[in-house]
Amino acid sequence: MTDLFKVRYRSLLLFVGVALLILSVGLSLIQRYVSSIISLLSGLALLTYLRSEGCREHA
Repeated sequence: MTDLFKVRYRSLLLFVGVALLILSVGLSLIQRYVSSIISLLSGLALLTYLRSEGCREHA
């Protein structure tokens, strides 16, 4: 009984470790895409602001 418990505990621990590894890799990829999208949006907002300020100066 105790050997079976050790085998189940090890397999559960291995499963949890692999799941956490996959989750951390997935979250790092998501973080990379989200940060690039945020930087693109902030650049677009800055360009829009600069265009609107430029139009006000010429008007």
